[in-house]
This record gives sequence, C-alpha cells and structure tokens, in this order.
Amino acid sequence: MKACVFIKNAKRGRGRAQTLSLIKHCLSEGRSVKEVSDGQSRVATIDAFGLVGGLNEKKPGKLRDNLLRQNHDTKSKDASKHVVLSIEDTLDPVARAAALRILRRMAFEFLKVYAPGCAALAFAHNDRKHPHLHLVVANSDSNRAVHWKPKLLRQMQSMEWLSKDLQILVQSGRRESSTVKHEPYPTAKLSLAAELAAMTPEDLENISWVRRGKTRVFIYKGRRVRERTVDKERNKHENTNRSIDACGVPSGTPETSRNPCQGGATLERRGNCDIEETGTNAATGNRTGQVANNGAVTDLVEALLNLRKKRKRSAPANPAPEIKLS
Repeated sequence: MKACVFIKNAKRGRGRAQTLSLIKHCLSEGRSVKEVSDGQSRVATIDAFGLVGGLNEKKPGKLRDNLLRQNHDTKSKDASKHVVLSIEDTLDPVARAAALRILRRMAFEFLKVYAPGCAALAFAHNDRKHPHLHLVVANSDSNRAVHWKPKLLRQMQSMEWLSKDLQILVQSGRRESSTVKHEPYPTAKLSLAAELAAMTPEDLENISWVRRGKTRVFIYKGRRVRERTVDKERNKHENTNRSIDACGVPSGTPETSRNPCQGGATLERRGNCDIEETGTNAATGNRTGQVANNGAVTDLVEALLNLRKKRKRSAPANPAPEIKLS
C-alpha cells in the first residue's frame, strides 16, 4: 500500500478565520461529485489530539477556539497547518476500511514526530477513490511555532518516520520525475520583459494590452508585463551596447575623433588605449600632450617588480646574535 504526504500552503496565510473555513470544509459534504458513494457521510471519522475542551462537531467555531487555545501568538498569520495523508486508489470496501484505520494510525505517529505538543484535528474522508485524511495542526506548542525545513519535508515523503510494523504495510508513493534535471549551472532564460524589449515597435503593438492607470500592461504568454518594465529592459540593453561600442574597437584599427571639451584635441583610439596627441587648452592657450598608454604602464610595473626581486636576492642575511657567557 502506497501513501503520500501533502503539505497545503495558504497564499495569504492561515489565521483564525482561514482555520475556521478549513474546519468547515472538512466537516461539510463538499460541493464536488463523490467518486465513491456508499450512502453515508464522506466524513468517516473525526479524531482530536491534545484538544483543550470537548469535540463538538456541530459548532466549528468552538472547535477552532479549542484547537488554537494554547497558541502563544494570537495574532499570527500562520495559526495552523494543513496536512493531507493519502492512500493509493482502491475500490475494494475491505481495503478502504483498512486504509482508513492505517491513516488514523499514521496521523498519530506523524504528530508525535513532527508536531509534538501541538493540538490537532483529524478528519478522515471516504468520498474519493483514494482514502485520505485531513490534519489541521495548531502551529504552536504553547511556547514556539512549528518550523518544517525542506529536509524534514523530504523525510516525510520517505515514510521513514513510521513504526516498523507500519513500514511493512505502507511504502512511499512519491514519484521520481525522469524529466527534471538539476544542472549545477542552468542556462539563464530571458525574462518576458526582455523578450518584449527586443521586439520592434510594430510587433509590440500587435500584442494585446490593457490600461492600468497611466501605463499599459501587456498580456504576453499568459502573464502581465508593465510597459515601464519593458522600457527598463530596453534602456539596459542600449546602455550595454553603448559601453561595448565604446571599448570594443578591434586592435590595429585607428579611429580619430574630435573632443570638443579639449579645444579641438585629436583623440586616437587603438584597441583599449586612448592616446591624446596634441590639444590646446581653451583657458590657457598652451599646447599639452597627455599620453595614456596601458602598454607603457605595464612595462613600468614589470621593471619595478624585477628591481624588487634583485634587491631581495642581493640583501645580506642578518648575522646571528652573539651569546656571551659570564
């Protein structure tokens, strides 16, 4: 028999109101069509673990209050956690009844290992082909919240936390995907804004868009991209090309240009070296020649390093101090 553990995450947190909605959903018959109908309620059993107060299923508000009574942070947005334990599909009534008993035992052992000291409610449902159990766990043991790291989540799926007798009956139902590859350095993909920025204005106008305030929002590949985000990507691309054009002139191709700030000085570009040959200073009228040659600087640095090595070799060793015995 294969089983899986699902941790249901709430996009906006699961506070007191969301916990009440979850309890009502687990107690109700649901709005979807039942896959397996035996003429009875879909809620097969309800179990309480460490609950303060009674178990009154007719009053979901009281259940919520009793569940979160020992919560140390009453204003927390994650007041509870939602865990689903599920067994593989089966239509045999005897196997389904056995699966429900195994799920109740799994819920007890799960709480003992991963949420010790936390109150919880367990709702076993029998309306699907796969018998499953909903665990609503209080996210507090009256002192601190429960924190499940990714390593613990992987351990939950392995079913190593089950007792030895249950491990004989229950195996992990987690599927290993053959298409997922975790490369050490995956190739970076262009963002949607970069793809839109690379388009021509004519092609960009053919994409559907909506007005959002003072800006347009493009609907591209099922996502919404703001026009100002596209403009930022376009400006970033233009600045990158401009810097490449400024420093990427091939060596051996002299290019002269006039610099208006130096009073008509001629600037010759050779590779990465800018050599300003002659120029007239507008303020003083004197002709100055400034040479910025990377090759000359490199030769000077090498000469200094060689001189330092020679000095180290020729330096006499310090004589050992003499020790006089009285």
